[in-house]
Amino acid sequence: MVKTKKIKNIYPLSHMQEGMLFHSFLHKEEGAYVEQSLFTIKGSLSYEMFQRSIQAIIDRHDIFRTVFLPHVPNLSGPRQVVMTERKFHLHTEDISSLQTNEQNDYIEQFKEKDKKKGFDLQKDMLMRISLLKTAENEHVCVWSHHHILMDGWCLGIILQEFMQIYQSIHTGNHLALEPVRPYSTYISWLTKQD
Repeated sequence: MVKTKKIKNIYPLSHMQEGMLFHSFLHKEEGAYVEQSLFTIKGSLSYEMFQRSIQAIIDRHDIFRTVFLPHVPNLSGPRQVVMTERKFHLHTEDISSLQTNEQNDYIEQFKEKDKKKGFDLQKDMLMRISLLKTAENEHVCVWSHHHILMDGWCLGIILQEFMQIYQSIHTGNHLALEPVRPYSTYISWLTKQD
């Protein structure tokens, strides 16, 4: 009973998501569909504001609080389950004491390990973000997510929102973003199509 209170919505997958779910379970050890983006952030950075900004994105978009179940009793086909809340934990490391070539090697090894870790689609938050401090006012951000959540086009939108939220928190100004249309709306429309 308590667990169901943590569920906001349950609905089918798109055909593309079903394919990704199938291949993710089939090729689990290969890190199938794990996407990574790498960014260099220059200037002062607050880990606390960064964490709050990412949490705001997760709270705003249902898809980031979603898990994917291949079999749900009494339902045909896999389902995506949107949780009412998920807590994000930012990973940070200071590698600024390493030489530049050592930093580059470390970042490449970090990315490889992170990709191999993959995601458990049935329980993990399907996005990980790590900040690696490379100098006093410079960080490398490794943003990993499962492709079942979003594609590169969506990532651009999310990054833009993230920057607006971070700036709003930093300045203390109120930010009024456009309302979000839940992915379930699209799935509902899609299931009615011929």
